[in-house]
Amino acid sequence: KDISDEHNMNLESKLRIDYIKLSKFLNSREFNVIKFLDENKSSTQQNLADHLELSKSTISRLLKVLKDNDLINKVKIGMSNKVYLKYENFTEFTLND
Repeated sequence: KDISDEHNMNLESKLRIDYIKLSKFLNSREFNVIKFLDENKSSTQQNLADHLELSKSTISRLLKVLKDNDLINKVKIGMSNKVYLKYENFTEFTLND
């Protein structure tokens, strides 16, 4: 693991995403991707497609939008991409303790 992975894991354990706030800024498919990644910590594109019952091309387009908005990170592993949230960019969408 590199330092950015550890930083992201520390934030992940502290931040709780407020799905109601977040849903106002994303369409339903984008929201479902973010929620799935938050609940599962990471996923491959194929796993996202299977669980959300969307085509790989639809997932690819959704991930491009989310990546362009700096909400996710994709890491190439072999022939697939592992996707995870960039929790540091979710601070405005968190629950207040």
